[in-house]
Amino acid sequence: MTVSLDNVLGGYMATDHLLEYGHEKIGSITGPLKNDIVKQRYLGYVKALEERGLSPKEDYIFEGDFKSKSGELGAKALVKSGVTAIFAHNDLMAYGVYKVAYELGLNIPQDLSIVGFDDIYTSKALIPPLTSVRQPAHDMGLMAAKILIGGIKGQRPDVVKKEFTPVLSKRKSVA
Repeated sequence: MTVSLDNVLGGYMATDHLLEYGHEKIGSITGPLKNDIVKQRYLGYVKALEERGLSPKEDYIFEGDFKSKSGELGAKALVKSGVTAIFAHNDLMAYGVYKVAYELGLNIPQDLSIVGFDDIYTSKALIPPLTSVRQPAHDMGLMAAKILIGGIKGQRPDVVKKEFTPVLSKRKSVA
């Protein structure tokens, strides 16, 4: 039994939101590309672009490691390549993007729009608050705990795979 998130849909939602605001030069700061979750989020990014007749550019992709510092490095590289928006594969890397935007004198969202992933509690405290793809972590944790406890009791789960649907928490980091 597995409990997971539809990460392809999450990557699609983040990118599609930026496309809806007219962005076409959308960078992506990924986690490690060998990670299956990262591959899924990247597939969602590509799908959203391709539906609008766009294709991902190599210069618009930066492989990070889910830490804020890689968000900083990614932001420097992507801004240099001319992106107007960035989809960071987690909120910590998005925080690194915020730091670099501040250092470069770029206003979020007027000069650079940003969407993160995970929607951790501090994302709404940023100025401006970060738009982020939310995972229903509480519900996912409850489901996993029920399965674990049921397994300990010798019960078989009703379903083999439970995939949760992400939600886009729209805030003020996109224009």
